[in-house]
Amino acid sequence: MKVLYVTDDNGIDQFLASVLSLNHTNPEIEALVYFTEEGISSDIPLARFTIVPKTLELIALYGSFPEKNMDDPDEIGSHTPKTTYMKIPVIASLNLDDLLYVDIDTIFAQPLKELLSLVGPGLSVSHSKMSAEAGSDFNAGVMFFKKDFWTPSLLDKYIKIAMDSKGKWSDQETLTKMKLDFTFLPAGYNTRSLSSKTIILHFAGKKPFHKKEEEYVSADKLFFKWFDMANSILRHI
Repeated sequence: MKVLYVTDDNGIDQFLASVLSLNHTNPEIEALVYFTEEGISSDIPLARFTIVPKTLELIALYGSFPEKNMDDPDEIGSHTPKTTYMKIPVIASLNLDDLLYVDIDTIFAQPLKELLSLVGPGLSVSHSKMSAEAGSDFNAGVMFFKKDFWTPSLLDKYIKIAMDSKGKWSDQETLTKMKLDFTFLPAGYNTRSLSSKTIILHFAGKKPFHKKEEEYVSADKLFFKWFDMANSILRHI
């Protein structure tokens, strides 16, 4: 099994915090990252990850996704970043078996040792309160893929729907409109609450660093354990 991130040069501290937590809880699992823009070198202290090389096809696709129209007030705040759309093309291009995709705002709380026994034959996702709020059955911040799930025709369909939305539908909304078959994972694989059943914390929406210290809960405190370490590393490279 491998874990994949797709990000740009924003949120590097969150990405690094997630990788550090993965390295700690699952030292045997390789972390992969595709940087759509500059990113950082993989040769940094304590964190172990491999940078996925860019291909001309992925570079061209990234450039073709619609930009936010800053002259249109209706689009400001409702536009999906191009990086968000890129996760699926990168996953399809890798076509690896047992690939876990996670957003950069995730923290690994426990080992993934039971995950392979829970996944289905193609795409596996989890129920989430965040999903219900977005009008979807699942949250796209944590997804598990088996090899050959993304056929060329299925990927073309995803890209067409994303393009037709002109950036106003998220990747999650795009996937929902595709009416894909998937297997549900336990909620502990994509949750904002820390408990004995929590495997992956996902801080979608408001981040812990947007809160006041007196508002912190146990999940936030675990986030800061790795986030502060990440920023300490970044200050010295």
